[in-house]
Amino acid sequence: MANKKADLVTVRKVNIWFTADQHLFAGRFAEARRMYNRLLFSAPVNDYLLKGRILKKTGDSYNQQWRFNDAVSAYEKAEEALMKLPESEPMRNEWIELQIDYCYVLMHLRKVTRYEEKKERLKPVIEAHGS
Repeated sequence: MANKKADLVTVRKVNIWFTADQHLFAGRFAEARRMYNRLLFSAPVNDYLLKGRILKKTGDSYNQQWRFNDAVSAYEKAEEALMKLPESEPMRNEWIELQIDYCYVLMHLRKVTRYEEKKERLKPVIEAHGS
């Protein structure tokens, strides 16, 4: 019985994630953020990779609305979550994607110094692990 309940919870979370992504792609940003927040608050306390992914998606929703300051806030929280993880391929891949989106936002905000810092941190990681 416990396994069935756990499976049901997993299915619900997958459905919420899928629905949130559909809202994001359809331009229903507030709905997408509401669903990402539901996922964030139901995420296990120490699942920093999941939290980082959710926060990045939240930042992406602001980015697509050109709400760059809000995107920076979400991206900073996502980076903070990812930095709590040990180095691994999934963590590194998520970090690379986050940095690319973060740099885009920094360019629009004309935060050249921060953009250059991010770019310099990102360059050797992509050279070593990018494909």
